[in-house]
Amino acid sequence: MSAGSPGTDEGTLNASGIVPGHAYSLLAGKVIEDANGEEQYLVKMRNPWKEGEWTGAFADGSEEMTPELMAELEHDDTNDGIFWMKYEDMLKEFEQVDICKVVDDYFYSFI
Repeated sequence: MSAGSPGTDEGTLNASGIVPGHAYSLLAGKVIEDANGEEQYLVKMRNPWKEGEWTGAFADGSEEMTPELMAELEHDDTNDGIFWMKYEDMLKEFEQVDICKVVDDYFYSFI
């Protein structure tokens, strides 16, 4: 699965830490309970450049990304291009999601 951000890729990050006009891997999704006891839907994304990350809620170093949550998500606070963000933020920052299914006999479907 992958997600594409709107705009033109000029090799720079926008104010949210996302590269415009760039493809990201969509690695995982998880439902967690935040510090207020509210359910949050998170997605795990990866910038293939292996650097540059989301700076909003649940980003590395954010108040939402507690040591306990980092352990639950098996996440490290490093600038490796891998980050978690709220699903609703992903819908705002990315304009498309691609899903490709490959079967052993080389048949594939793409949505």
